[in-house]
Amino acid sequence: MTEEETAIPLLGKGIHLYLMDGTTAGRWQAALSNWNGIAYKIPRGMLKECFADLAELNTPGVYFLFGRDDSTWRQFIYIGEGDDVLKRLTQPHTFEKDGSYWTEAIIFITPDGTLEKGRIKYLENRFYTIAKSADRYLVKNGNTPPQSPMPKQIRDLLEEFIINAMLVVPALGYMAFEPLKPSESEKSDEGDGLLYFSRSHGKGGNATGKLDSDGFWVLKGSFIYPKVADYAPQRIKKLRDQYAASIDPDGILQEDVLFGSPSYAATFVCGKNSNGLAEWKDKNFRRTQYFSGNAHLLKYNICGWLICGEWKLADVVVKEEGDILFVSVNSLAQRKAVVYGNHISSGRRLSDSRPQTFGHNGVPYREVWTDEKAVFRRKP
Repeated sequence: MTEEETAIPLLGKGIHLYLMDGTTAGRWQAALSNWNGIAYKIPRGMLKECFADLAELNTPGVYFLFGRDDSTWRQFIYIGEGDDVLKRLTQPHTFEKDGSYWTEAIIFITPDGTLEKGRIKYLENRFYTIAKSADRYLVKNGNTPPQSPMPKQIRDLLEEFIINAMLVVPALGYMAFEPLKPSESEKSDEGDGLLYFSRSHGKGGNATGKLDSDGFWVLKGSFIYPKVADYAPQRIKKLRDQYAASIDPDGILQEDVLFGSPSYAATFVCGKNSNGLAEWKDKNFRRTQYFSGNAHLLKYNICGWLICGEWKLADVVVKEEGDILFVSVNSLAQRKAVVYGNHISSGRRLSDSRPQTFGHNGVPYREVWTDEKAVFRRKP
């Protein structure tokens, strides 16, 4: 028999997902075949319900808290443990003192109670180390959790627990333990996906970026304008301080840096307010929004929606029927948003550096909001 025929094949694994409240927005339970660990994904707003019908969470376990960092808009994770893991989730965490707010938790327990204190301390340390090494999410733990010493047999069992948990977490929507940065060869193979920023012919910032599922990258070798304007957002000033050691005396970035949006990235590069959707362009000078799943908006120059003071790309549907333009968004919370873009009317081009509402300053459509869509009627 050949070596190929005698090799043990990699076997598939089954993950059972249970929507505990009958909706994807509620609580999830996840179990892996032939494993005694059970995972629960719980929205923060549903912790109270867990005390009523999930008594099994009043047991030792390890947990992960997820949210968005206010400074960078990057995803963050906090790794913790508790003797009564559900009760621990209701208690304050040190990282919340800076205003950070977690929105979802993933909890791992074992029904047989084998995760006693020493073991969950070991798991907390290992998950922290793996998340830090992966560098995909910001890790909000202020200090490295101490690791409890364990006999080799127990360590091996716990390492198997970690391997299985790392299979389940992505199935619940989070990639915190997957290494983030692609190799240089992978980047070069995807050169056509690069985007470019230049302010004042490169003197005010000259950078190369890349948009992927994790966010917006400003790549190593970019020129970062050294001065930050007094009126620049405070979060950008903090980021400049945070990455000061990664910018050499000539202003050249020495590592790839991830941001939550093109605008954060652009503002970081030039030190001034910037609409990244307008200023990042590909080699053919097309703007960022063309590459963000909203290419069908390009005809109307609609870049995004202003929601709670932040520009967000939305799942927008545009339909034109005669003199009426229908613009629909999925979320009713977005229906009073401001449309942003450039519009031509009577030979007059509006500024692309600030939001404009339809129906003002000569924009050729008048807006009428309904429950589900914005209807823009062409002015006579």
